[in-house]
Amino acid sequence: MDPSAVFYDTLSLMIQIALIGLIGFWGLYRGLIGETCLLTLSRLVMEVTFPCYIFIHITRNISIGNVMNLFWLPLACVLLLGGSYLIARLYLKIDKSIAERGEFSLLVTFQNAVYIPLPLIATLFPESEQNRIFLYLFVFNVPFTTLMFAVSPHVLRKDKGFSFSWRTLFSNPVIAVIVSLLVVGLGWHEYIPKPVASSMDMVGKITIPLVMIVIGGVILLNYRSKKPAHPLTIAKISMLKLLVIPFIVLGIIILFNIPKDFAVLFLLEACVPSASTLPLIARKEEADYRLIGATIFWSYIFSIITIPMFVSLYFYIYR
Repeated sequence: MDPSAVFYDTLSLMIQIALIGLIGFWGLYRGLIGETCLLTLSRLVMEVTFPCYIFIHITRNISIGNVMNLFWLPLACVLLLGGSYLIARLYLKIDKSIAERGEFSLLVTFQNAVYIPLPLIATLFPESEQNRIFLYLFVFNVPFTTLMFAVSPHVLRKDKGFSFSWRTLFSNPVIAVIVSLLVVGLGWHEYIPKPVASSMDMVGKITIPLVMIVIGGVILLNYRSKKPAHPLTIAKISMLKLLVIPFIVLGIIILFNIPKDFAVLFLLEACVPSASTLPLIARKEEADYRLIGATIFWSYIFSIITIPMFVSLYFYIYR
């Protein structure tokens, strides 16, 4: 694909997400959608529609032989998160002016691992390639939710400690990956009743539209604060998250000549903004959710340009 065409296609998608977000904001402003409703939609995606989406894609398009070669993808996820956290901590050693050190570290470390990559992959690749890259995305993110919900409270309130729930190890998307791989491995996917598969397919197909609504609504909702965060801190986090880390990952991709399907996954995971779930965790832990919400809002605005830039660089390298 022509890198310039890719840039404009990706830019168009990011603007589309922003516009749908504005629709969500208008709904919030007019009282048509409440904060509770928005959070319910987010839970619906993560607990129902996205697991159905995963199950159908894996059981219809994947053979167990392909899966056995992907055991290293969850390790790559852990390495990306660990490397991002290390970059944040190294920066904090240099810059002593930042008071919200835990919030800063989490915003640099945890990315929007699924919500942004899903529509990007669906837009940029033909269906034959989508199925393969979606599988890589699902397997890559198996440890993501567990790490975010287990580590974030500790980073935000280390002095108070935190309670660990084994339930965080098995979120519904993780369970969907494990169950669908087991079904394929045992050969049971050939015996799934057609009405069941068709129903799950229909439910799964609403994932991407719902994801785009939730992204826009949650981001804009987070910024509705009478006490906004310091602009310089937001700029520093955005610089590390949207520029420094993606450039480092791009350098690793080129240096090690990583195959293109894996390369695009790694680059997308590296260049997307911070996870939109972090403000919810921050509120629960009585941390500075205003900083987190404002940073996510602005990082999404900045990513309208930075994501198309890195995606077009990928297609330039692998053309």
